[in-house]
Amino acid sequence: MVLLPAQMASAHEDAPSPNSLEQGFLHPLLGIDHLAAMIAVGLLSAVLLGGAIWRLPLAFVAALLVGGIAGFNGLELVGTELWVMGSLVAMGAALMTRMTLRLGWALLAVAFFGFAHGNAHGLELPVAVNSTGYAAGFMLASTLCHVSGIALGVTVNRSRW
Repeated sequence: MVLLPAQMASAHEDAPSPNSLEQGFLHPLLGIDHLAAMIAVGLLSAVLLGGAIWRLPLAFVAALLVGGIAGFNGLELVGTELWVMGSLVAMGAALMTRMTLRLGWALLAVAFFGFAHGNAHGLELPVAVNSTGYAAGFMLASTLCHVSGIALGVTVNRSRW
């Protein structure tokens, strides 16, 4: 019988490429928690805040960068992964109930969740990867996911169903 060491459980696998931009881009896409949250931000902005469609994604991405920089420097938000999970629950509940959101509160919540997601990305910076390229990658991927969520939300809003 051969015994093999078990791999440590991880929400994200490091991308095989040493390219900082590529690793940063793939990081939010490889973790279902991050991917779902990024799309949910776009959905929220399209479905619940039609007139402020770009404000939530911009707030999220700006806070994502700040949280990422904090993580790069070893500053960890207490309960980071719980806040990431909480963001999914909160945004999912808001979407399911079609909750009426005041723009200010929505921006504050989404910015905080963006900070938590960015902090998780920053804390998981792979060894030998440039933080600037990595941050550019996860911001680009997040923005594209937001745009996908917005497109889905606009399509749903226009649907007869």
